Amino acid sequence: MSTSRDKLIEAAKKLDLRRQIDDEEFYLKKVNEIINDSTDTKKVSELYRHIYMLQHVHRKNKLTPMLKELSDTLACYLGYSYISEIFKKEADKKKNSTLDELMCELNQLVGLPKVKEEVRRLVIYQKIQAKRKESGLKVPKRTLHMAFMGNPGTGKTTVASSILAASVLGTTHVSFASGSGEGNQGQQGQNEDYMAIGNTKNPKNVIFMVGDGMGPAYNSAYRYYADNPNTKELDQTAFDKYLKGTNRTNPNDPKENVTDSAAGGTAFATGHKTYNGAISVDNNKKPLKSVLEKAKELGKSTGIVTTAEVTDATPAVYAAHVDDRDKKDEIAQQFYNDKINGQHKADVILGGGSKYFGKENGNLTDKFQKDGYDYVTNKDELANSQSDQVLGLFSEKDMPLQIDAPQSNPLLVDMENSALSKLEKNDKGFFLMVEGASIDKSGHPNDITGVMSEMGGFEKAFQNAIDYSNKHKDTLVVATADHSTGGLSIAKGKDYVWNPEAIHKMKHSGSYMTKQIADGKDPEKVINDGYGFEFPSKQMDKVKDAAKELKEAQDKAKSEDDEKVAAATTKLQDAIQKPINDESHTGWTTYGHTGEDVNTYAHGPGENKFAGNNDNTDSAKNIFDFFNNDVTSNQNQQ
Repeated sequence: MSTSRDKLIEAAKKLDLRRQIDDEEFYLKKVNEIINDSTDTKKVSELYRHIYMLQHVHRKNKLTPMLKELSDTLACYLGYSYISEIFKKEADKKKNSTLDELMCELNQLVGLPKVKEEVRRLVIYQKIQAKRKESGLKVPKRTLHMAFMGNPGTGKTTVASSILAASVLGTTHVSFASGSGEGNQGQQGQNEDYMAIGNTKNPKNVIFMVGDGMGPAYNSAYRYYADNPNTKELDQTAFDKYLKGTNRTNPNDPKENVTDSAAGGTAFATGHKTYNGAISVDNNKKPLKSVLEKAKELGKSTGIVTTAEVTDATPAVYAAHVDDRDKKDEIAQQFYNDKINGQHKADVILGGGSKYFGKENGNLTDKFQKDGYDYVTNKDELANSQSDQVLGLFSEKDMPLQIDAPQSNPLLVDMENSALSKLEKNDKGFFLMVEGASIDKSGHPNDITGVMSEMGGFEKAFQNAIDYSNKHKDTLVVATADHSTGGLSIAKGKDYVWNPEAIHKMKHSGSYMTKQIADGKDPEKVINDGYGFEFPSKQMDKVKDAAKELKEAQDKAKSEDDEKVAAATTKLQDAIQKPINDESHTGWTTYGHTGEDVNTYAHGPGENKFAGNNDNTDSAKNIFDFFNNDVTSNQNQQ
């Protein structure tokens, strides 16, 4: 949902009617100038200064909501990223301005006598302290803070960076904050500018990230894998800095006490435990509302991004309700048919699984396009998508692993960025789920090369989300896992050694090589093309024998789900992967899931809600609480 030009003009008109200034159409004229030439960044920054200086004076009267409406609609019209960039550049320019120049600029603003007087008073105070310091007198250790509270896109950065920061300081540094929310945003040093757009008490936007199968051993192994061998210390990953706590993952299943992705996903999407295989239904198979559906009810934009089929368990739990995760045709149908307030539940759907949206399932891609969605199938098409709603299906089933993917395929971070660029246009906020699904899909066949490749892709997406949150202080980022997979062991055998360097030498994943051979490619060529070190000749013989067994099973099979084919495929993949597991000293205990607690990482407003050892249902409960809380209640309070 984007803010229209007409809405922006109406907000300006409304404000002009209530303002008593010499030019009765001041704001309307400024808005029209920006509409005519949005590249004129000077005009944009000037308008924001007027708005927020005035807002500082009138923060508790009837003018406040009109000022907020104009700033919000302007931010939506131009885009939050564009606004943020304008004021970052202007702040950099202000650092080189003299105090006299800045005061002159302040005095040129229309009206605002109270603000101007306060600035002059503070400047005088700072000059006095400077003189005291020159004379050897004691100077009070005091930081002058100004807080501008409000929702995303309200331009608090504008005031802080372009007028007040430089004007007030004159001789010393003032730190600015956009709010008093929880977490790292309140830990800025006195010698740093703290610039942000958005409310920092409650999140208006939530990016919820799922590293499917990413148990604690995966995070530890990836730290070794990503470490710079030329440094003495073991380097931290992007995750480490934001570790908040752990999640318990058990399902509510009468037969099993270790969760699958369906029950685990339902827990952190709806706040309810259920049985393995359930997609957002309870044990009585009644639908359970997800946080994405709640977001849509509130008028927020919503998105689902995954490296799996978009109908797979984790993405499905956010927008579908079925009693069995294998009902993927039905899940796809629900993605299209089920609406909230006349709108599709998800505005952005990106991942694999095109087979469930084609002719055999009602030509759902055509239907989405008729409803205004862009339909894209590769990286370039995604980059060129203009609609605020998009369906992107980049493979028939699961997307290829990052290490094996063709250049035409978008990476997880590419899909995440595309989603953010569309969802952020909604002035009511958004909810986005981002899943690194193939961490789990590499863990099941004990493919350490695939696991590390996908952990790298997920880390990039996680850091990208953190960067977004740092620029949009109304955005909460949470990352966790639904369970762990495979029983990964760092350093098998008697030696206290794990050798990730061997994994770095690999050119393809074990899963990729297995599929190539299963499709009839020459085993020796596939192995030589995929391995980065010498493959033992005796093991090559075992690979060839396993390939023959698989071919025989395929010839006799009556369906693609034949158990003998599955068993022969596992035997082949184990034979292919044994040398890399041995060389890296990687151990595994199972092809299934394991039940240990998983890590939770968080950054942004409300991050401390995820601290400690929690149940996986608490993730959804916290987000429901955030969305139920009126984030505008603290608007413009100093």
